[in-house]
Amino acid sequence: MAKPAKNRKPLSPKLPSPATLLPTVILASLLVMALGAAAYIVLKRFLPATGEADVIRIAVSALGVLTVGAVAVIQYRKHRVTEAQASYTREAQYSDRLTKAIEHLGHPDMYIRVGALYEFRRLAEESGRDREYIADIIMRFFRDKLEALVRNYSSSDKDKKKGVNLRPETDVLTAGEILKGIREKPNLQRLKVPFLDLEEIDFSGANLTNANLNGAFLRNAVLFGADLRGADLRDVNLIWANLSGTNLSGANLIWADLRSACLIDVINLTEKQLNSAIINETTELPCNLKSDAPKTEPESPEAVGSNPVSPIK
Repeated sequence: MAKPAKNRKPLSPKLPSPATLLPTVILASLLVMALGAAAYIVLKRFLPATGEADVIRIAVSALGVLTVGAVAVIQYRKHRVTEAQASYTREAQYSDRLTKAIEHLGHPDMYIRVGALYEFRRLAEESGRDREYIADIIMRFFRDKLEALVRNYSSSDKDKKKGVNLRPETDVLTAGEILKGIREKPNLQRLKVPFLDLEEIDFSGANLTNANLNGAFLRNAVLFGADLRGADLRDVNLIWANLSGTNLSGANLIWADLRSACLIDVINLTEKQLNSAIINETTELPCNLKSDAPKTEPESPEAVGSNPVSPIK
């Protein structure tokens, strides 16, 4: 499980309490008294004609002004110390929440993991400094969980349940949603998720270069602006998916189901790629391309169903 980043700035050292201001208060008081006595001596020397009462009155007035100034300085100092202590407390609480969220991300209970992911989102909203660090944690969790699901799907299971797509658990799908909210263009380069059920997932703007999506179920997925250069999209179900603005340079689209998919403004899509895929008149093609692939009857979402294969829970 992810550990706190080594380059994350440590907490500020604990600041002294306001009680440590006592020496400052005593020193300020002595200074005011000394200045008052000095003012009295100066007035007596340079204003000899002034009566004793007037000298005392002027000295007291000067002493009052100095006292007010000293009090203002002390109050300002106390405010700065209190403010710094409050900042330290907030930082300590934030770090504690971050540490607990990291620990809970590895908890065996899925609902605790989901709670940790939402806590990460709140922490990312509170701290711009840790936003990228938190995004890295969630991205690693998302990738590792997806690829572990594929690894645990043994070849014997594939033979036994041919055509079945695996649906990730709620915490993994939640991680994908939260990651997209924190980082606009997540780096999922070389992601290996063949045969997974990722219906309606949002991969918009993601770096999926050389990703293995062979046989995945991506119906209604959002891939707007994604980088799919060199991706393996064989047999992938992309019905009703939004691939507008994606880069498909070198992507393998053999038997990729693109019926009712949006391919407007795709980059580097060739006729050869398009002719190897399954399309029909509902496929929204770039204006500069047309396919010789056999047309099929358009299928509505109701005809296709929410998932044409049974997911493994």
